[in-house]
Amino acid sequence: MKSFGLLLAALLLAGCVAWRLAGQGGANSSPLGQGMGFEKFLVGLEAEAIALGLNAEPLRQSYHGQPPASIPALRKAENNQAEFTDTLPNYLSRAASPARVARGKTLLAEHHATLQNIERQRGVPASLMVALWGLESDFGRNAGSLPLLPSLISMAYQSPRHNMFRTEVLAALRLPQKTGTDVTTLKGSWAGATGQCQFMPSNVLKYAQDGNADGKTDIWHTPADVFASTANFIKALGYQPGQPWRWRVTKMPDMPDMELNERGLSEPQTQAAWAKRGLQSSVKVAPQTLLRLYKPENERVTYMVGANYEAVLGWNYSSYFATSVFTLADSIAQ
Repeated sequence: MKSFGLLLAALLLAGCVAWRLAGQGGANSSPLGQGMGFEKFLVGLEAEAIALGLNAEPLRQSYHGQPPASIPALRKAENNQAEFTDTLPNYLSRAASPARVARGKTLLAEHHATLQNIERQRGVPASLMVALWGLESDFGRNAGSLPLLPSLISMAYQSPRHNMFRTEVLAALRLPQKTGTDVTTLKGSWAGATGQCQFMPSNVLKYAQDGNADGKTDIWHTPADVFASTANFIKALGYQPGQPWRWRVTKMPDMPDMELNERGLSEPQTQAAWAKRGLQSSVKVAPQTLLRLYKPENERVTYMVGANYEAVLGWNYSSYFATSVFTLADSIAQ
């Protein structure tokens, strides 16, 4: 899984409320407690960690004997995508606000040499690295305040996606080997995204990099490592250097069978298939390139989006997030 991306203030509040509730209710108060008390669940998790050769001590230390309470707010937040709670103009006005653009420009200049070096290595524009940094953690100023392991363990115990979060708990126990950090001191979001680039622990293991060659991988305090890790991840997701993130549709034929999802996106089709249906745009890619139609909310314009937009969707499957990332990057680069 990828990192969880930009969290709306409402989601952060929900996560904080859920965390404050931890220890205030019974271990069996959640209908999604996997049919067992928390102690039995924790013993099983410890046994699995030990079988993998991991240090299981931090698991029990995380709760100090206090089981998590029911987390309905967390479960609600899991499904609370911005597309269902806000409008794109409102979302963009915050995500790519003048203040954020100005801050991004300042930091782009401040870290120019490091960013340019990583851009040469990875082909990911410096402005895109800075934009992702800005949306994920407000340039490191809001990287999450909840203890990492308890958040992950709570989700592994009670989330509908408990198997995924169980994997993330075990990945978190490997972080000291990768980063040299004490996992019990790490903090993140309600869902366990951590660091200034908000990676899930499994992605820290896969994609986090030492960006300043100091022998450490520190996405919590070192911007160079944040940039290198961000570029490494977005490139792995399919980012293609030099390709626009969207193309404007110049002729939109009547396609009564075309359905857009709640994110305003069609299913991918090849450029050749779109052209055969009479759709015209400024896109210049190979005929077998997969593209989507994208119609932003409250806009009359329709776009085609390709690999680079898809890469950011792979980071956070939200058209609001992806559009905001590229809008902010374009503004920072100007």
